[in-house]
This record gives sequence, structure tokens and C-alpha cells, in this order.
Amino acid sequence: MNKENIAIKDLSASDRPYEKAVRFGMQALSDKELLSIFIRSGTQESSALDISDRILCFRAGNLRNLVDLSYDEFLNFPGIGEIKALQLKAIAEITERLSRDKRNEKIVLSNPESIAWYFMETMRSLDRENLVAVFFDVKSGLIGYRTIAVGSRNIAPVCPDVIFKEAVSLKAAYMVLIHNHPSGDPTPSKADIEVTKRIKECGNIMNIPLSDHIIIGDNSFYSFYNDKACN
Repeated sequence: MNKENIAIKDLSASDRPYEKAVRFGMQALSDKELLSIFIRSGTQESSALDISDRILCFRAGNLRNLVDLSYDEFLNFPGIGEIKALQLKAIAEITERLSRDKRNEKIVLSNPESIAWYFMETMRSLDRENLVAVFFDVKSGLIGYRTIAVGSRNIAPVCPDVIFKEAVSLKAAYMVLIHNHPSGDPTPSKADIEVTKRIKECGNIMNIPLSDHIIIGDNSFYSFYNDKACN
């Protein structure tokens, strides 16, 4: 019998991902074995290793699938139910956040590129518009960010109350808005310009200025920093 098609419990102890991890460390596990630890159990027809292999072989052909695949796409894999799909997306989100958590690094407003590329990998592959508010202290240090709204493929609802409640909570000195265009083209729409003006006006009233609004495309971006809508 092919070892890849039998249940994990039927493998020799040295080949089981759990035992292998304990004995040799997580670094000794293949991508498939790592993923099978989270999947845990399979179906009558497929082991956790089999399911892991199918997920990894899909589309990107690697662990990037955890980020790129949607919740609904995970549900299409036999053995992946609602809970497991959520857990896999949670793993992806933790990984993305860890990759952005660079110690002692500050994103400065004078360099919109650093802000755009900080969020690029996470936001450029989203299939719906996401609006993120990013908050900075008086020394241009990043102190937090929050997804404010998730919309359709071409629009995300804007909630000024939520934005400024978060800004006040974090004692932000100023903020930057970021949203993505699933089409890959970061060119601002009329609605994008109106939203920028609206939040800019609210920021002036709250004394928490909107310093930029960045639109993320596919490995490209547009910054309102030098646009009259942000000045």
C-alpha cells in the first residue's frame, strides 16, 4: 500500500507528523506534514496528509494557498468543514501579521512607498475591497491598524465613526487610509476621491488629520499624498 494513502495512525511512529515534530523539531516536517497537524483528521477515503497534499497542490502549489484561498474555496476540499476552514484562514492571518511585525521598524509618512508595500502582499490578492485605517504617533511610528469595512469587488462602505473611535482610542496623531482594488488597477475612482475628501474634513474637525489615502493594486499603488484631495 502507498504510504501517502494510509491514515496517519497507521504510519510508523517516526513518520507520523506529531511524533516526528516532538522528536526532531518542527523544522523537520515537510509543508504537507505541518499542514496535516492542523487538519488533524481525514475522511474514510483520505488521510489528513492526503487532504494537506491536495490543498498544497492547488493553484499556487505551496503554502501560499493558505492565504490565497478563500473560506469558501477551502470548503470544496473533502474533509474540510466550516471549523477547519476558519482555522486554516486564522493560521494564514497570523502568519501575515507576523510577517509585518518587524521590530523597531517605523513606517514614515514621508515615504508612502513604505506604507504601500508594507500592506501590499496581504491586500493585493483580496477579492473584495477592504478599507484599512492605519494610525501613527507624533514620531511617525505605526501604532496600529484596523480593517474598517469589507465591501464588494468595487466598493467598500466607509464608516467615519468607526475610524475616529479607533483613532481616539489609540491616541493617534494622524492616520492613513488604505484600500485595495481587486481589479489590480489602483487608479482612484470618483467615489475614492469623495471618500478621501470626506475623511479629510472629519479629520480636521477631530484634530486627527488624514495624511494619505493609498489604493493598492496588483504590485502597484496610488497615493493621494500629493493629490489636492489630501491637501
